[in-house]
Amino acid sequence: MIRFVVMELVPHEVGVAHSALPHDETSTRALLAEAAAQGLHTVVVTADEGDERAIAVLRELRAEWHTEGGKITAQLDTDAQGQLAHLWGLSADERAAWLAAFPRHDDPNWWMHRLLVLNHHPEWAPLKDWLVDEHVRLFGRPPGRARRSPV
Repeated sequence: MIRFVVMELVPHEVGVAHSALPHDETSTRALLAEAAAQGLHTVVVTADEGDERAIAVLRELRAEWHTEGGKITAQLDTDAQGQLAHLWGLSADERAAWLAAFPRHDDPNWWMHRLLVLNHHPEWAPLKDWLVDEHVRLFGRPPGRARRSPV
């Protein structure tokens, strides 16, 4: 039997919550899914410095972290599918506000991953169209197209 515990999410700022870092990947992914369902884009997780189980989870997630004041801290994106499900239920203006509050809104990797997830959800085609339009608005080109060289 697989058993996991979802840690408490403590609201911090718009779209962000804090939580202790669970000690296994399954529980951490459940935490990120729950956070996405609540409309959050980021969970700041902490653990004690030297906590090898927490470090192992962060490595499994390929997350970056830093250590300060005896604590390990990492900012984790919430679950991609959960983010998209949340966005699907919002108006275009609410989607734009959510996206603007997200610190990684200008990260092409974030965009590509969400668009790949949307490829598996044809029922969310209008959301994919909206995201492609937003990408063009922000970056001046469709997703996946290389920037033109200034030379």
